[in-house]
Amino acid sequence: MTIRWRIALASGFVVSLAMIPVSGLAQEPPITAEVDRKEVIVGEVFTLTVIIKGTPDMPTTALPMLVGVDVNVLSQSTASQLSIFSGQTSVLAVSHYRLEALNPGTLTIDSISITVEGKKYETSPIIVLVHSGAFTPQPDPQPDVGKRPVVETFFVDAQVDNPTPYIGEQINYIFRFHSSLGFVSSPRHDYPPFTGFWHQGDDGTDMRRYDVILDNRRYGVIELRTVLFPTVTGTLMIEPTVYNFHGVGFRSRRQLATEPVRVDVLPLPAGAPADFEGAVGQFDISASVDVVSAAVNDPVTLTVIVHGAGNIETLPNPMLPGVAGWRSFAGSSSIDIQTLGGKVIGSRSIDRIYVPNAEGEFVIPAISYSYFDNYSESYETVSTVPITVFVGSGRSEDSPESQMGGDQLERFGTDIRHIMLAPDSLERSKGLVVESPMYWSAWLLTLLVVLVGGAWKIFITTRRRRAATSVMARTRALETLEIARQQEGEPYDAAVSVL
Repeated sequence: MTIRWRIALASGFVVSLAMIPVSGLAQEPPITAEVDRKEVIVGEVFTLTVIIKGTPDMPTTALPMLVGVDVNVLSQSTASQLSIFSGQTSVLAVSHYRLEALNPGTLTIDSISITVEGKKYETSPIIVLVHSGAFTPQPDPQPDVGKRPVVETFFVDAQVDNPTPYIGEQINYIFRFHSSLGFVSSPRHDYPPFTGFWHQGDDGTDMRRYDVILDNRRYGVIELRTVLFPTVTGTLMIEPTVYNFHGVGFRSRRQLATEPVRVDVLPLPAGAPADFEGAVGQFDISASVDVVSAAVNDPVTLTVIVHGAGNIETLPNPMLPGVAGWRSFAGSSSIDIQTLGGKVIGSRSIDRIYVPNAEGEFVIPAISYSYFDNYSESYETVSTVPITVFVGSGRSEDSPESQMGGDQLERFGTDIRHIMLAPDSLERSKGLVVESPMYWSAWLLTLLVVLVGGAWKIFITTRRRRAATSVMARTRALETLEIARQQEGEPYDAAVSVL
């Protein structure tokens, strides 16, 4: 394709994109509210969605009054989008309330009001009919996806699975990116610093992909779970996680930002055992020695393993006992960590080397380990069993010499016996292997197999890379076109960035 044709096609694409209708936000009210279903049965869950649009200093709202029916509020989540166009900043905030009706009747969701620049705006009351049994609802018209705000086409949210943990207790920070366009691109996000928490970085992050139905729309979701362990008590605020849209325009950068997440970290209760060193989770302890029968001055290695669920990497070591009449030295240590079902589990192994100085029967005392169980909210202590070691004089009973006995050894001679007799002649009896045609044929065949296999691997890798690049380009183009279709301003920049 010549340069002239490329310019012509690009110009046509830009003109076509400029003709796409965009819906400005200025003509819409700054606050709206809706429910996904206006008729439900007792026990059925429905969602109230409240959308606020405007400047960053827009006021926030709370759940309105619910009159006529007893309602259980199951959960609340808020997602926000920060947009910057030509130096002007706007914010879209969406709050979702999952509600459950507990008895039949007519539920009235009261109006929600905000005041902007001295002018009061409020939503209309919403009526929801709650039936005691099965009914035939009237279908609602399907919404026009192309005219809905971008915050409902793409939005992000964040939460923790436990907002009130104890210090040292594991929690999971959950970040989600939602797309209603039927695809989810690779995550392009910037994590906050997680001040006040210990975390493993990317090694402690688990990624999942799935689909969900929200407000009668299907969303593709990328969910990232990051393991955190609070290191200080009090109220901690996790700063927003920012999702970046690439290639939306040269003069504007589109981002989605989550709300800050609050975590209230509780101190551990009083009454900790004397040997408690700060371990939080669920743990057990075991101990073993490499030999149970040794000789004086022979080393005996004690291995102690603490295993369970918690922050294995910062787990304090147990106090290892001394043995009267024995010297002791520090040995090696190791840790094994994995995440199973969103929970960090593993073990910490510590070696201690003992050297007995006298004969007799010695006992390595039981080793105790105390921790705080965040499930039962109580302190627990686990212990090993005492280990008995027999120490004798000279070599240990396990050595090969002691097992054979000194009187079983017999000397047959003092001369050096030849392993094999010297040959009568040093002449070559037959040709070398490298002189055989079969030898070189085998080498050539091996080389040919390696070359063909390498070429095939390069071909497959290149093909997959091109396919992945194509999918990524399509994803970014669709994101750009969707934003240009639904937001006011700069469609030409969006077209150029796609091209």
